[in-house]
Order: sequence, then structure tokens, then C-alpha cells
Amino acid sequence: MKKPYQTQPVRDLQWALTSPMMMDGAHVVTARWHRSDPAKYQGLLRKLDQPGSALEHTMRGVDRRQLGTYFEALIRTWIDALPPTRLTASNWQVYAGENTLGEFDLIFERNTRVFHWELALKFYLGHPAPDGQFRWYGTNPTDRLDRKWAKMRGHQLRLPRHPAGQGALQVLGIDEAVTSRAFIKGYLFTPLDDSFAVEYPPDINPAAPRGWWVHLGRLASYKDRLDGDGQRRWLRLPRQRWLSPARIDDGDRLCEFDTLNSILADDRSSLVVGVEETKRGLQEVTRGFVVPDRWPHGDSFPL
Repeated sequence: MKKPYQTQPVRDLQWALTSPMMMDGAHVVTARWHRSDPAKYQGLLRKLDQPGSALEHTMRGVDRRQLGTYFEALIRTWIDALPPTRLTASNWQVYAGENTLGEFDLIFERNTRVFHWELALKFYLGHPAPDGQFRWYGTNPTDRLDRKWAKMRGHQLRLPRHPAGQGALQVLGIDEAVTSRAFIKGYLFTPLDDSFAVEYPPDINPAAPRGWWVHLGRLASYKDRLDGDGQRRWLRLPRQRWLSPARIDDGDRLCEFDTLNSILADDRSSLVVGVEETKRGLQEVTRGFVVPDRWPHGDSFPL
């Protein structure tokens, strides 16, 4: 049995590399990147797991609670360390006159080709909208999957074709064609309440990681469905541990399902995991969001 990675960033990086993409289609990075490369370069992951590694150095300047920034730092460090790639730029600004048109998340060379990746880490919960449409909202409902995906396809991935984008690339010495793709990872959470049943968007990857969500006031009514024979223990995950499957630390305070309500705030969303004892110790077997009863149609939802 292989020794598991010891540091949270490397466990998160492995998850980011090997988990299926959230979206599917021609705009998305192909499976080769998140299957073949990690398997081929496991030694590199082990190296990044060591004290004093390039990833440890990068993490010193990153607030891991800012998940988008953290996710970008993980992928940027991997690309920069991965043979035969050469990282050219990250967060490279594109200006149209005095206005910022956008930025290139990652630009790198690999096997004589130039790639542009737009990175995103998202957690979306399905819920019918007031207009009767099926929507996928972030825990902050101003963030919506349909809007994010439309912006990535219609604006961010088109930057290399825009004159201002081409000018920004030329500053980097890039005149050749650029391959643009979305590297979008995360989880989709479906409602436990059948009255909130939703449909998946057409471009969704059927293999994307899944979870569930429920309003706080309804949590107790789903005990049989979530807790089974009552052998599971539960943990509210801090934001910086939302990516990879939970590894239980010595300082974690696990609770029974019946007391889960008492540790959850009624004005913010909480990501909780259920864990069970296995041959490898306590392992995550289910995860879900418990959200305020007025979500997603209230005023604000702090994390």
C-alpha cells in the first residue's frame, strides 16, 4: 500500500489533477492531462510533498482560504515543475487602451506548442430559479454556473484572438497560434429535497464529483438517508480543506449526526463530511452543504 501524501497542498494538487473536469466538450482540457501526467510523474508529487519544496515555498505567500487563488497556485506550481513544459506567464494582464480587458490565467509551452489555460475551482448547488429554470448557484448565489461558463467560453478563452490579447502575447514573444482551454474543477451538489429536483446543464461532465445539499432546518429529517446505521461521524470542514477528500487530523472534533445542527451557523453555508472507519482509518464517504433556510433568495450569505 502506497504511503499517502502528507501535506494538504499536495493532496489537494493530486485531487485537482486526477478528479474529472466539471465541464465537458471541446473547450475543456482533455483527460490526458489529469490521468496520464499524474500517473507518469508521481515522483514529482512526492518531491513536492517534501519539506522545503517549491510548493511549500509558494504556499507561504498564499491565503488558502481564498480558494480560487489557492487553486491557481497549485496548478501553476505543477505546470512550472512538470517536464517538458515551460511556464511563460501567469495572471498576464490584457489592456485595451487604459482599460483592463482581462487576463491570461496560465500561458505555457509544451512540445513546441503554446497553451493558454483558464483556471476555475467551483462549488455549485442545484436549485430551481424563480423563473422556473434550473440553476446551479454558488453558496453566494450571485455566482452561477451558466454565467461563469458563458464568460469562460465567450470571453476568457477568446482573448488570444482579440487584438489586445494578441498584443499582450507578443510582449511575451509569442506570435504563433495558441491553444486555449478551460481547466475547471469542483463539485456539484444536488438537493436532498425532491421538490427542488434539478437538471444538469448540457455541457456538464457526467463524471464530475458530486455531493448533496440541504437547508439547515431540514437537516434532521434526512437522518436515515445520510447517517444510515448511525456509525458515521461528522465534521464541518474549514474552507481551506474543501478540495480533496477529508483526511481526519488529530485536532478535528468529530460529532454524531444528532449534534451536527448544534455546530452549524444558521446564517452561513457549511460544508460537512461524513466519515467511516476503514482499513486505512477514518475516510470520507459523503459530503454536502448545509445552507441557511433562506438560501438562495436571501440578501447575503457569508462564508
